[in-house]
Amino acid sequence: SLEVLDLSNNLVVDLSPLTSLNKLTNLNIQSNYPMNLSVLENCASLTMVNCTNTTVSSSDISALERNGIIVIRNVVMPVVPDAEEDSDING
Repeated sequence: SLEVLDLSNNLVVDLSPLTSLNKLTNLNIQSNYPMNLSVLENCASLTMVNCTNTTVSSSDISALERNGIIVIRNVVMPVVPDAEEDSDING
């Protein structure tokens, strides 16, 4: 039975067909347009979802995390000024 599924870069919108994948543990939906992640709550074995570069809402992500599912999503890295800019600031 299918445990790992990579659907990255496939223009996926509807995830409801995945609810029948009872053994699915890892799902990659990177760079897609899923409308509703709540259907994934029915995937009892799911432990990780990669939502990087998707249109997933914060509330959908929170719902999965409340169910113990690890959600990988976009991380905004802080901008660190380089030494030259820092010296201009400090005079």
